[in-house]
Amino acid sequence: MEYCKSNTDKSIAGVMAAVLAFKSSGWALLVGILMNLALSNMDFQKKKLGVPTTEELEAIDQERDEKIKELTCQKSFEL
Repeated sequence: MEYCKSNTDKSIAGVMAAVLAFKSSGWALLVGILMNLALSNMDFQKKKLGVPTTEELEAIDQERDEKIKELTCQKSFEL
């Protein structure tokens, strides 16, 4: 799992491991290739549609949390 760069890679590796455990290595390789093609295309479609990535969502959450802290400090000074 250390070689996996994203959560999608980890998901594919996990499914391949499960298929390898219950079927054969050929099936696991086939499933891995098909999932990789399907999910990599899905990532491309998300970018094309403008869906924010996980990193962008985390940055938005961090900005929101900082704004909440700032507003909380201002409110406490007013009291």
